[in-house]
Amino acid sequence: MQVKPWGTRGSTPVSRLDIQKTGGNTTCIEILSNCLPNDTAFFIDGGSGLVPASKDAYFRRKIKKVNMLTTHYHPDHTQGLLLSVFPFFDDCMTTIYGPIENNIGPLEILRDFLFRKPVFPVNFQEIAHRFKPVPLYQVGTQVMIIHPIGGTILLSVDKYRQLEREERHIPFKENEYHSVKECLVIWMREVNHPDKTISYRIEEKPTSEVFVFMTDNENTDGISRDIINHLSDADLAIIDTQYSRDVYEGFAAGFGHATPDFVARLAHKAGIKKVALTHHDPGASDDDVAMRVAECYQELQTLDDTFKKQNVFAACDYMLLDVSGDHVVQQNNPIPKKVAQAVPADSKKE
Repeated sequence: MQVKPWGTRGSTPVSRLDIQKTGGNTTCIEILSNCLPNDTAFFIDGGSGLVPASKDAYFRRKIKKVNMLTTHYHPDHTQGLLLSVFPFFDDCMTTIYGPIENNIGPLEILRDFLFRKPVFPVNFQEIAHRFKPVPLYQVGTQVMIIHPIGGTILLSVDKYRQLEREERHIPFKENEYHSVKECLVIWMREVNHPDKTISYRIEEKPTSEVFVFMTDNENTDGISRDIINHLSDADLAIIDTQYSRDVYEGFAAGFGHATPDFVARLAHKAGIKKVALTHHDPGASDDDVAMRVAECYQELQTLDDTFKKQNVFAACDYMLLDVSGDHVVQQNNPIPKKVAQAVPADSKKE
């Protein structure tokens, strides 16, 4: 399994000379796995990083189906949907999963807050046939399962555990069953943020690799057993680390974001093998982000002096990460020039 961050900035997109390493796109993470159907791309969140990600997926890789998990609906995690190419081509279908809060879920976000005149020149009704919004009720009671042939289903946790315990195959469609050993299994856990926010744990069963994405999670004095279990033994976890301890205590407490020392405690208690810091503050330079990494590593050293320095790093836009092992690839030109310029000028026309 590989993970490709297309956006790692928090709060708002930025463009400055001092962020050329980390990047300025807001949150968008792509999961790459042999457990996915060949025609399907799999993303977590649709911040501004989804704009280049969608061009790469649709034009270069000829992707026609998109699965997107949303952590929550703040603009820095949804704004890329507006200018991504996915909504504007009839041969592309995007399924969006997200939490329900105050009777608002993925459908309401798309229809009432994003694609709506005069906020945006395209009403959702014009493109609704290209979306399948799926609300996630009672986060933590369902598990998502993806198979390269069977596709994607949601099961109750109880049903999944029963099937797993009895070593029975997973029912994807009528008369179609597949072994869980061939699947991605995605677990969900609500985290500490001002609005309902989900962390996703992704287990690739054929390789036993585990990736956790935990953004927009604020420090807590203690760490719950549920959170430790959710992060337990992850090969790679990308975790919100927006603020230094001084900034957090000075004015940012209650904003819903974490500090390096807290993330170090999470990594230590849960036995995380590699931790990447994300949701970088929009005002933070590359050097500032490097300081957050150094603070996290210093704290980890006090907890476990065997933790390797190279296993604590900053998530950066367009980086490609192997979930297991030490392989990190920085891609300087993530999209071929011709693809980057292929803006669908008349794509709104039917």
